[in-house]
Amino acid sequence: MISQEQSFTTEKLVKLMQFAVKENAFFRFKAEGYSMFPFIQDGDLIMLSPVGSHSFIFGKVAVFLNPGLNKLVVHRVIGRSKGCYILKGDATNCIDGLIPIENILGVVTEINRRGKTISFGFGYGGILAAFLNKSRVIFLFFRCWKILPRHLRNFIKSKILL
Repeated sequence: MISQEQSFTTEKLVKLMQFAVKENAFFRFKAEGYSMFPFIQDGDLIMLSPVGSHSFIFGKVAVFLNPGLNKLVVHRVIGRSKGCYILKGDATNCIDGLIPIENILGVVTEINRRGKTISFGFGYGGILAAFLNKSRVIFLFFRCWKILPRHLRNFIKSKILL
C-alpha cells in the first residue's frame, strides 16, 4: 500500500479514481474546501469505494465529476430525478444540478480526521444529514457558524467536532 502524499490535476485524479473503482479497489484522498462542513472538513482523508458495492440512496456522500465545472466534487445525495441524482454540499445553498450516474465515481465510506475515524453522517446519520441539507438547516447552521467569534469556534471544534 502506498502511503505517500502526491498532488494531481483533476484529469489525472479522475483517471486514477476510475481505475481504482474499476478494479473494485478503495481510493483515499485529502478533502479540500468546506462545502461538506461539518461532516467533512478541509484536510480530512476520505475513503472512496466503488459505486457497485453501495446503492445510491438518500443521504449517501458521493464523489463525482461535475459536468459543468469539470472538477471533482464530494457532496451528499439528496434526491433523484429523470434518471439522474441530485447532490448538494451540506454547507452550500445550491444543488449541483442533475448528475448522471456515469459522472459518479464512488461513495465515501470512511473519513479520517487527525488520525480518528469519523462515523456521523453514515447510515441513519447520513439520512438525517440529507434531510437537514435538503431543508437548508445545515446551510443556516454554517452561516451562523461563520459569524461566531473565532475563540468560540475553536472551543466547539476542540470539544465537539474533534
